Amino acid sequence: MNQGLSFHDLGKYENAIDCYDKILNSKEIETIDSRIIVAALLNKSIALDSLGEYDRSIECCDKALLLDQSNFVVLTNKGIALIHKKDYNEGIGSLEIALSLNPGYVLALHNKGLALLYQDSYDKAIETFTVVLEINPTHTRAHEARGICFSRIGNYKGAIKDFDAVLSVESENMQVARQKLYDLYNSKEYGDAVNFSDKILVKIINDIEIMHVKEMSLTILNRFEESIGVCDNILKIDPKNVEALIRKSFIFIGMNRFEDAIKNCKMVLEIEPKNVEALNNMGLSLTHLNKRQEAMSYYDTALEIDPKFILALNNKAAILFILNQLREALNLVNRALEIDPLLEQALLNKVIIQEALEDFGDSIVQIDRLLFNDPKNTYLLNRKGVLFAKWRKFENAIECFEQVLVIDPNHKAAKENKNLATELKNRPV
Repeated sequence: MNQGLSFHDLGKYENAIDCYDKILNSKEIETIDSRIIVAALLNKSIALDSLGEYDRSIECCDKALLLDQSNFVVLTNKGIALIHKKDYNEGIGSLEIALSLNPGYVLALHNKGLALLYQDSYDKAIETFTVVLEINPTHTRAHEARGICFSRIGNYKGAIKDFDAVLSVESENMQVARQKLYDLYNSKEYGDAVNFSDKILVKIINDIEIMHVKEMSLTILNRFEESIGVCDNILKIDPKNVEALIRKSFIFIGMNRFEDAIKNCKMVLEIEPKNVEALNNMGLSLTHLNKRQEAMSYYDTALEIDPKFILALNNKAAILFILNQLREALNLVNRALEIDPLLEQALLNKVIIQEALEDFGDSIVQIDRLLFNDPKNTYLLNRKGVLFAKWRKFENAIECFEQVLVIDPNHKAAKENKNLATELKNRPV
């Protein structure tokens, strides 16, 4: 038995199984203590599980349970093999029997949590991993797994706290470090994301995926020159990295360097002629250069390739609006909203177009959809008041302007608009 365990510790699972089989196939097996047989079957099942032989592992556990049906360790290992086999419900069932015999058995609790995680039952998994951590606060794998669950449900701060607990013990765990970086970005902690990406890049030099996260964070922080520098470093590693070229074009657009943006888009289109993002950025750059017809041709090409490409739909709608083709613009915006009903830019475009069409009621409906997620947005509230005033609903307009002034008492436009709406309201018809 001890020799088998030694082989197991060395990762020599086949040799370990041979040792256990010498016990299990012994001619004198009937005289061997049943506890030794159960131990041999258990250890053999663990070795088989390590080799991916899940059915044989489960078979060993079942044989052991015939001799000791209340052995929670065997029940746990059977549950683990079932989970590895992706029979999650059966696996959880076996683990729950083990836990009914030993409620604080951490191995069973942890693997139950993993099965729930694999089934996307994140809240239940979090509850289970929390119990594990109450028993063993330094259980790094439970911190890691709970962090993943928190991340999946959008609790990025909870995830980061768990990942920090892992990294305090395993500072070289780059898988967890990556996940923490993504959650710093997702939680909009862009400055921290930049700093943490630098720490990772000291350990994993020239990791393009990490460099992309750093660049996106820098761009959101309006640190454009640094963003371009990161893109250039990516392109030194991979001169045909399409994502870096597209990101450079996007950054150049933000810097009003439209010719530079066009140059990068053309480089992308030489590599991938049907890249809709490059086609869209070409169109956007040309729009800013007042080359609207040429811009339209790029949007049209993008939409021929992908009729549901929202950015091209919105940007083409913007040009049509400028050209006073309001109904055609509205049709494109509605197509975008069919794809994503809550898309902010499409809703804003629809507000502007419907205002131009003097469809103030529906325009206000779109603003209300935007305010649902951002109820204290003074721009939207003021805009809503203006639309009510144009609709000659001055009481509603004044109410909107007053809401703005509660949030920002110094809002100049809201003050002026409120005074004008009050004057128009009191003016004899």
